[in-house]
Amino acid sequence: MAGTQKQEETHMEQEALTKTEFAQVLDKLDKLEGGLFSKMDCLLKPITDKLDQMNLNLQNVAKVAEEAHAMAATHAEEIKALKAKDDHLQEQIVLLSNRSRFFNLKLRGMAEEVEKTADLTLYMSNWLKTILNIKNDSVQIISQAYRLGKQKNTSRPFPRDIIVTLTDITFKKQILDIAKEHGHLNHGNEQISVFPDLAPEALAKRRELKEIVATLREANLRFRWITPLKIQVSYKAQVYTIFNEESGMEVLQLLKLPKPPRSERQSVKRKIQLVNTPPKDPKKTPWS
Repeated sequence: MAGTQKQEETHMEQEALTKTEFAQVLDKLDKLEGGLFSKMDCLLKPITDKLDQMNLNLQNVAKVAEEAHAMAATHAEEIKALKAKDDHLQEQIVLLSNRSRFFNLKLRGMAEEVEKTADLTLYMSNWLKTILNIKNDSVQIISQAYRLGKQKNTSRPFPRDIIVTLTDITFKKQILDIAKEHGHLNHGNEQISVFPDLAPEALAKRRELKEIVATLREANLRFRWITPLKIQVSYKAQVYTIFNEESGMEVLQLLKLPKPPRSERQSVKRKIQLVNTPPKDPKKTPWS
């Protein structure tokens, strides 16, 4: 057993490295490591270059997207401002065209025989004085009255509307209030409907809001036209303003009311046209 141990010690002494040999091994390992890292760098360089380029491209794309988003937001604000300006200008056009009609009322359903026996302005003045219970003959309540369109013919089943121009806005309000209370004005056996005399643009706008108005009426909500183009709705101490179909839909949604079907909304939608647009047939006067 002692012999075997001696042989192993001799074998280990034979395998032991000198300091020089150990240093040489470390040097080789360092060179091998440097070569491996160099080769790895060569292999990885195209990949890292490509990743760097992709990162740069992504930064450029993000920058362009950010600029585009900012530009889109700016354009959206500009478009919104232009639309608001266009809506305001259209409203001003309608208000200006209605200014000359401010004291007017439109009466519908009065037979045309009245003109055969009396001047229409004088006849309407006396009749409206009776409606307003004005007994003073010196009070002038209208300045003019006339029929719309040409004289009655056999092809027109209803009498032409009458436009009366009141001398005071108070008279106009009183007549409208009486007509609203009773649903009409009585003229003998005839029931005369009364309307504000509105410009064609205002009438077109009101037709556009027809289904909105019908929905408000069905819900028994209080509303009124504060201008020829704007509706004011009162509900639970809140006041809402409707000035186009879009705002009308928003108000209906806030009030949790059903929206009119799209087909019905489209059927009543009209594009507002300027007053000076000539009719298709200049010989015919369109009904108001």
